Amino acid sequence: MRTKTMTHGSSGAPTLRVTGADESYLLAEDLFGLGSPIQYVWVFDDDPGEEAIDDLRRAIARGALHRAVVRTRVPAARHRWVRSTFDPPTEVAAEIDEDAVGSWADERVRAARLRPADGTGWRIESALTPSGRRVMSLTISHMISDGHGIYRALAAA
Repeated sequence: MRTKTMTHGSSGAPTLRVTGADESYLLAEDLFGLGSPIQYVWVFDDDPGEEAIDDLRRAIARGALHRAVVRTRVPAARHRWVRSTFDPPTEVAAEIDEDAVGSWADERVRAARLRPADGTGWRIESALTPSGRRVMSLTISHMISDGHGIYRALAAA
């Protein structure tokens, strides 16, 4: 993940502040309604099953990507990152045609509606094809992490 500015609250515990690029993404979302989703798509020739996809969802929810923005009430103070309390479901679509995988993935990223300020910074969706292949889409707000941070979080999950 990108380096965050570390400050200390009254308890002495470190607090991650929303700074730099994260703050820019938050402003773009607040002022212009522009999100910044990153999408990863996997096509499994051998279906790992819905339970495996759900296991991944739970592992991500325990990791560094599962966070939310808490807004400050103090003018000019920086917002901060906290653990998200949102429990994202594993969404399974109806069967999709083999030649529709690209358009299905495109629809997923366009419909993502990720809002880290509300705790919904990522989501997993999957579908089966008639040949039994499992397609999985993971969309994550760029405000949550950059690509390197996502790779590290997925490896940890």
